[in-house]
Amino acid sequence: MSLSSVNLLYTINFLLILFNFQNFSESFLVRIATPLILLISAIVSLGYLERNNYRINLKKNFLYLVVILFFLTGLLRHNHPEATLNYSILLVISYSSFILLSYNTILENCRDGLIVNEIIYKLLLFPFAIFAAINVLFFYLNISFSGGGHDISIGNAVLLANFGIFTPRIKFAFADGINSFAMGISLMFYISLFSAFFFSYKRLFSIFSLFIFFIILLYTDSRSAIVYPILILILIFILNYFKKYLSIFYCVPFFYIFSPFLMVFLLTTIAYLGIGEDISRSDTEGETGNGRFIMWAISLYEFIDFKLHHIFGYGIFGHYKSGASENWAIIFPSYKNPDIIHPHNSMISMLFDYGYFGVLFYFLFLLNLVKKLINFAKKYFVGSLYLLSFLLLVIFLGMSETIFSSYYGSIMYILLFVFTLISIIVNFEKTINIVFLPTTKKRK
Repeated sequence: MSLSSVNLLYTINFLLILFNFQNFSESFLVRIATPLILLISAIVSLGYLERNNYRINLKKNFLYLVVILFFLTGLLRHNHPEATLNYSILLVISYSSFILLSYNTILENCRDGLIVNEIIYKLLLFPFAIFAAINVLFFYLNISFSGGGHDISIGNAVLLANFGIFTPRIKFAFADGINSFAMGISLMFYISLFSAFFFSYKRLFSIFSLFIFFIILLYTDSRSAIVYPILILILIFILNYFKKYLSIFYCVPFFYIFSPFLMVFLLTTIAYLGIGEDISRSDTEGETGNGRFIMWAISLYEFIDFKLHHIFGYGIFGHYKSGASENWAIIFPSYKNPDIIHPHNSMISMLFDYGYFGVLFYFLFLLNLVKKLINFAKKYFVGSLYLLSFLLLVIFLGMSETIFSSYYGSIMYILLFVFTLISIIVNFEKTINIVFLPTTKKRK
């Protein structure tokens, strides 16, 4: 296969994942179509390895493989009241096939070296921008579908209200939920934002996609999804001139561990100072985090008394299996199934789903990624900032949402792609010429 055919095969699969057609049909054939296509494509991609002879170094990628194993085994221990074993197996096939397809496709793009920002553009940003643009088009054509997500009635768009546009928060046609869709868009928004300012490669497209993503974030009224990328970009501008402070990113894994406490401190401080009242959805948002603080208190109470399940977790929807989510169901009276609502914090969700060992290995995995990328900065400083700041955004978004899980399907696929890309960089840094296309400004 030619390289263009290889990338086209990957892009088709990624778009199938994003459009999530199985969410809109009860047909068995529709539900198994995407997993089967992914599986077939992953098997086809194995032929790439025979040509390039790249083999993963198990020692260098031990933590990456363990984290993936925790995630996949968690899917097999699915606790959703409507989930079946067949459903869990299809999820495992989808995610594992995507990992294999991503790994082989990235390596096949390394014929003349690994051009990191070009691969992210071709295999991540470009297809996601197409997906986002179609959602915006369907919105303006007033076309929508039912299915997907738990977002039933969550108020009006307060950001747009400040500009005289009064509308409820919008669930776009192919979104699997308002918050989940917004978190994925936020990650792409940041990639576009960084690329527009720091890379000359495909800058016009980065600006175009930036505009599309910003429209969506306004209509989903995702305030943190807009604020975090902008704040992180400001930090990157500062670090780009003060290189010696790059080690600040060693804090990223610790932000993950202490994220519930950081979020409580942040929101209560903002409420005390009276900041952001114009974009608040309720008078008590700062005091309760829209009910999140209550969920986190109930969740932490679950782990005061040790149980064997806490070692490796309950599996996906562990909060439901433990009974904790039944105690906060009253907070979500407008939801169809309030007793299955996840804790809206990545670390707490991982405690329920993968246990203490899952949290520990994910923390060590993040720490190892940060260490490797900081070392990588000696050769490509801006490129290192690109990937490190993306990890920081993942952690920030995970303070108030569950990011590393199948709850927000599209986000998990994005994370798997980026984690696989970084793992390839770590694995083959001495055998593959790893480069970034020209930045907007060369530093001496």
